[in-house]
Amino acid sequence: MTEDRRRPGKVLLAAILTLGGAATAEVTVQPDLTYATKYMAHGMNIGGDEPTWQPSLAVDGLLPGLTLKAWMNRPVSRDLDGFVEVDYLVILGHTFEADERWAFNLHGYVDYWIYPFTALSDTVTSDLDGWKFHAGVSFPNLIRLGAVPIVPAYNYFHWIPRESGEFDRGGIHELFLFSPIPGGLLGLPLPDGQTLDLGASLNYFDSAFDFPSALSHATAHLSTTFNLKGLLLTPSVNYQWSFEDAVNPEDEFWASLSASVRF
Repeated sequence: MTEDRRRPGKVLLAAILTLGGAATAEVTVQPDLTYATKYMAHGMNIGGDEPTWQPSLAVDGLLPGLTLKAWMNRPVSRDLDGFVEVDYLVILGHTFEADERWAFNLHGYVDYWIYPFTALSDTVTSDLDGWKFHAGVSFPNLIRLGAVPIVPAYNYFHWIPRESGEFDRGGIHELFLFSPIPGGLLGLPLPDGQTLDLGASLNYFDSAFDFPSALSHATAHLSTTFNLKGLLLTPSVNYQWSFEDAVNPEDEFWASLSASVRF
């Protein structure tokens, strides 16, 4: 990898250091290590049915609503180095009128990502990399079933290659529902305040990566987080129904376990 190809990541890391020096609020750092049975991203199975490590480091509190994050996908098998991915993200989010029924959250991020050991084609020999942009809105107080909130959201993701010919730019539209259900309502032996988190999505590919524009997949997610004296353990199980063979010809099941701390 040449110096020029590393520059976007260095710029984002420099931003972390610069903002860190200017921070006035309490800064928190959260390292995380996730083990996943496979790497699934926006309906795509990346690396086949092989387990992977996904470490990350997030920094909050530099500015209100700002998170800086570095993330990596590292397949357990060294034979799959071509699927090593590194991401550098600048994340923003804010909830407006948080106490009102019509409260809404605006969120998004800019993500520079790179596959340092692979190129997409024989004609493009540089590292496969690009920019991913995300913008979304959610409504945290709009729908409630008794004590259970149901949070609807819309998200849009857009990819742009750094170098012409790496891949076709395009996007994905996502409708998402999220519901944190208090464990006590389900009769589960969970600590007070712990929730069973349910999620579901419906996704439409809009020409991203030269895939046809089509309703591509739907997903369902189930997770919960255990706080073990400051160590946060989050197991999850996930399922995907695939509708567009060009994106993914198979339905998918995968699971993960994340361990993180905040300080």
